[in-house]
Amino acid sequence: MTGKDQEKPPRIPPGAFEALVGELRHTLRFMADAGCEGFDCSPETLRLVRRLGQKSSPVQRSGPATVGQNSSSVQPPAARRTDPVKPTGGAPLHSERSGPPVTGQKVSPTRPPTARRPEPPSRFGHSGKGVAGQNMPPAQHPPDGRKALSMQGEQRIIRERPPMPETLEQIRADLGDCRRCRLCERRTHIVFGAGNPGARLVFVGEGPGYEEDRSGQPFVGQAGQLLTKIIAAIRMTRESVYICNVIKCRPPGNRNPNPYEVGACFPFLARQLAAIRPAFICALGKFAAQTLLGTDLPISRLRGRFHTYRGIPVMPTFHPAYLLRNPERKREVWEDMKQLMRAMGHKI
Repeated sequence: MTGKDQEKPPRIPPGAFEALVGELRHTLRFMADAGCEGFDCSPETLRLVRRLGQKSSPVQRSGPATVGQNSSSVQPPAARRTDPVKPTGGAPLHSERSGPPVTGQKVSPTRPPTARRPEPPSRFGHSGKGVAGQNMPPAQHPPDGRKALSMQGEQRIIRERPPMPETLEQIRADLGDCRRCRLCERRTHIVFGAGNPGARLVFVGEGPGYEEDRSGQPFVGQAGQLLTKIIAAIRMTRESVYICNVIKCRPPGNRNPNPYEVGACFPFLARQLAAIRPAFICALGKFAAQTLLGTDLPISRLRGRFHTYRGIPVMPTFHPAYLLRNPERKREVWEDMKQLMRAMGHKI
């Protein structure tokens, strides 16, 4: 008889193999739930597992085992099974949190030395394969794989979370006592804007007039009174919309602002619109429409149809001050407002 025929597998305590199978099943389930499709294993490890399954366990796959004449017949517990281990599907050998199955006697299998634990695959940049060798550690009954991955995922989400949008209060504080252009030299008040910070509709005018400069509020003179009537005609109120201007300080003699003044003030208007995120914008007058849309076209060619400012529909129309001087153009403004009402879902 050769030395190979005389070779015998190492003696393993009763129940240790079943406990190892249970631990392997837990590990495979955890890795499968986490998205792993496989892991590296040396040929020696596979041969050892097959030999342990064939020789060291007294339980056969088809029922109770029958051993030699000098050995006693072993009847395994009903709960004991040696089905092939599958990473997914099938009933578990025991509860994921209850530990190894009870075999009728106290079983204290000796765990192998702790090696590097297979790293669970991750959607967040880790490898899709674990590392398993002959000393692969048993699973320590880890929590749900999704929970195990959630901490890394939450940390990454927090790092990549976009900054919170500004509020109108923050923008006004940043504007401060503005000295960015020479319009500050003759102004009385900065006219920032007023109304609902969450408005669906924003009216953008050109710049403050005499009354607005004195009060610090937009559209409070005769033109403002006409604007209030226009807002009421579209079934809204001044409190439900937001009203502001391209320029925050009154130009001398109500002249049009120069490019330097627009360059100093327009970024604050852009930040206001970004903070409000309106569904629609109504540009009042040539200067406001041309500034928002970046065009030199006259208001007569811009009004009557929608344009867009950074994805927001813009309806240009005549300025209320222009209507006070040219009341015959009010009908055209009403046609513009009816288009705006239809787009907003208001009944005409």
